[in-house]
Amino acid sequence: MPTIQELIAIYEKIKTKGASVKLESDEIEFRFNSTEDKTEVENFLKTLQLPTDSFLPTSLSFKAEVDNLLIFDHLDSLLDQLSLDIELLATNDLFVFDIDGFYFHYHYHSEVVSTNSSQAKMKFLIMHFRQYKALLDIYLNGEGYLYEIKRKALGVNEFVVLSKGEKKLVTSINYKTIDKTIFVDDNVMIPLDEFRTKMLSEEWLACYNETLCQFMEAQISQRRTFANLFNNFNYLLNLTGQNFQLYILKFSFDKIRKQFKTEKNTYFDNLNVAQDKISAQIISVPISLGASIFSFYQFNASPLILTIIYIAIWIYAIFIGFVVVMNLYDIKKIATDANEEEKNLNDHYPDLFSELKKDFAYMKNKRTRVRILAWAIIVALVITLASLTLFLINYQESKGNNIHYL
Repeated sequence: MPTIQELIAIYEKIKTKGASVKLESDEIEFRFNSTEDKTEVENFLKTLQLPTDSFLPTSLSFKAEVDNLLIFDHLDSLLDQLSLDIELLATNDLFVFDIDGFYFHYHYHSEVVSTNSSQAKMKFLIMHFRQYKALLDIYLNGEGYLYEIKRKALGVNEFVVLSKGEKKLVTSINYKTIDKTIFVDDNVMIPLDEFRTKMLSEEWLACYNETLCQFMEAQISQRRTFANLFNNFNYLLNLTGQNFQLYILKFSFDKIRKQFKTEKNTYFDNLNVAQDKISAQIISVPISLGASIFSFYQFNASPLILTIIYIAIWIYAIFIGFVVVMNLYDIKKIATDANEEEKNLNDHYPDLFSELKKDFAYMKNKRTRVRILAWAIIVALVITLASLTLFLINYQESKGNNIHYL
């Protein structure tokens, strides 16, 4: 196999003679302006031990594939071949005779490109081609996810992309198997593995397609191409990341609102239950105690029976007081949870807290009213029992039955 130096020497010799180069089947053919030029180049190739064929006085050819070397006449021929079999990059050196401008050599062991092109970015051509083809393959296999339909319109292949997010957008992206406009960037790697992983998330993919649709619709029709997508792919990924974070933040806020609404309803339900229990005590206490006091007026019995009734009333009052105190502890637990939730919202979501501040204030006021009601019952029980005790003492004295054991 010729060395890179020998290939460059052949290129310089051919270019000096002004010969044309053409890839015919599996042979490279050189056509010269004179037989003398042809003979000179032919003798030079023989010194490199490259076998040649000659069918015309002013032309000669040699095999385009020598060992692990593939030779092409123009860059287009190379790209056409790679589009059919990208694995050639892993097993063959590549050399391009582009007499109009430059030579191009790719060494597959080192993956290094050598060229005399004035365009420094030409060294990144193979890298760009690999990434472009890999991204295009992802799209070609991504129907239903990355695009809705793939079609051919007016002789042009295109993907139709639909945004399924909040904004219903649609755009079409023209694509080519090979597009030379991708070779304008410097050595910029695109994170294909990261893209493959992230596109598994339906939410992220929806954000990506929405970002892509907005980007493409902002372009003129000639720039709605897959090459433009490729050249701006890192920008689109970064913008998608930002939009996705905003989506997650909004989703979190909505989730917090729904969660708080549920918790708030539960909180009010608990307060209402506690208030209903205490209200029941308000109704039962005066009726029960009033009935007991009234019975003292109507019931003429021994001091022992009156004492038993009196003790029963005390036990009943203590039971009611215990129930009310239990309700107060329940309210205290509810209040602790609500205050903790209020603090967390205020610390971590101040914007959301400002919207819910009135709800917290209303809950706090209702909690205060229930507590006042509960304590009012306890005070009423104490006053009632004290009054009942005084009444019983005075009543027994008026009857002349002094109770010594009270």
